[in-house]
Amino acid sequence: MKRALLPVLLLALPWAAQAQIAPALSPDSQAAVTSIAPLTSQGSSTAELYSALRGSDDPDELKRFLKDMPKGADLHHHYSGSIYAETYLEWAKEMEVKINPETFMLEGWKKDPDAITIEAFLQDPDNLDKLLRVWSVKGYEQVAGGSTPDKAFFDTFIYFGGFATKTYDKGFDLLRERAIDNNVLYIESLLSGVPFYLPRRGSKALAKLKAQNEALWNATPAELPTVLAEMAEEWEQSKSFEKAVSGFVEDLEEAHQGVDTDQFSMRYHSYAIREKDPVQVYSGLVAAFAAAKRSELIVAVNLVGLENGEKALRDYSLHMQMLKFLGERYPGVNVALHAGEITPELVSPDDLGFHVREAIEVAGAKRIGHGIDVPSDADAAGLMQLMIERGIPVEINLTSNEFILGVAGDAHPYAQFAEAGVPMVLSTDDQAVVRNDINYEYHLLATRHEADYARLKQLVYNSIHFSFLDDATKQRLLSDLDARFASFEEAMAEWAETRLAQDPADPKPADSKPAGPETLDVGVGAGQ
Repeated sequence: MKRALLPVLLLALPWAAQAQIAPALSPDSQAAVTSIAPLTSQGSSTAELYSALRGSDDPDELKRFLKDMPKGADLHHHYSGSIYAETYLEWAKEMEVKINPETFMLEGWKKDPDAITIEAFLQDPDNLDKLLRVWSVKGYEQVAGGSTPDKAFFDTFIYFGGFATKTYDKGFDLLRERAIDNNVLYIESLLSGVPFYLPRRGSKALAKLKAQNEALWNATPAELPTVLAEMAEEWEQSKSFEKAVSGFVEDLEEAHQGVDTDQFSMRYHSYAIREKDPVQVYSGLVAAFAAAKRSELIVAVNLVGLENGEKALRDYSLHMQMLKFLGERYPGVNVALHAGEITPELVSPDDLGFHVREAIEVAGAKRIGHGIDVPSDADAAGLMQLMIERGIPVEINLTSNEFILGVAGDAHPYAQFAEAGVPMVLSTDDQAVVRNDINYEYHLLATRHEADYARLKQLVYNSIHFSFLDDATKQRLLSDLDARFASFEEAMAEWAETRLAQDPADPKPADSKPAGPETLDVGVGAGQ
């Protein structure tokens, strides 16, 4: 459902942003922005309080403000990377899963003779800290010959990724409780791929995989749709495909029961892992699209993994063609893509400047995760205008961008997106891996990027507007946000009055307290 856009938004935005956004708002491009409730007198007081808190000598005041502020949604959120290592260990203990004390790998279906119980593992007081340094980026230090930040980040999933798929019953409840505590209404979580695996045993199976890979690599643009169709039809008609897809959907729908409440909702993305040979990537995508078509809980398909990996770079354009074909084969399935999570330090010049454009123009992506490479496009201004016109937001992940890519502060394209009027949402990415939370992401935006209150509020509304929820649910949540912000701004206006009335030497109300986890250890830039 459309809401009145232009007058309200332009009143709230800084002049520079108005100048950039206004020319783009033709009738066909109004979806590029979303409305926010107009600033009442209480809203103006809240904006003034926020500005004062950004300059306060007490950093806990700003943290309190941001924790209490309604957040809307977290749209770039990986399930397995959102559960803390400490929690995984507790669940493994409950499920009597053992761990190898040397490799830190949890025992899977294949028994490990060197694995010990979690209780025995934790008897060594150093083991937990050692585990946290491989299951997350806590305490990461780059040394000569060691893992680079990008590899260290993605390697963490080797340790808990498989186990995560066994924890949905506990994990979904935990995420709901955490979201409600942080004033988040909705999460779209990248859950997992569908467990559909092509035969790999025996010379005949291996030869077939090799032939299929070569067919995908060697097909001309005119031939590729036929190659893709033949493979998809073969898999879709197989019993193993049906078992995998139906089982995945049934397990998800069972685990999801009771998750949605009047305070919170969650939906999911399925995905394929891009750092594999093309036939494996494609079979994963076909299964993900099929699952999304069957279940309203699965609202999008994505690609995950190291974008600067050798196979991911080699086959990037081929992957986009796969997504284009499947988008036509499975109409109505949304595509959101990790794209542009690369820098000149990580890839060669030949691999820069086209990932985001192909994700949009070829694959049909409706949201872009990260988008750091947008300024490298040969026509960056044109690409950003395209994103405005089509209403394609960038999912901004400040903490993970800093750790994985070394991109922070002025080096981050956030300011370019804001100036051009590109729609954005703010998200956590992998909260437990980088040891952040949604409040900290807003804190970075407020401090490093000096975003004003109107910008924060716009991002919150954007997060619902650009979700993949149905229109009726989206409208309900937007109305809920209106009410929540009205209550929040009333409370902040009262705080502002109290603050002004207090002795300047002691401006913080006596009952205020820091927001967020008291022991949160943010991997990079903690406290900055």
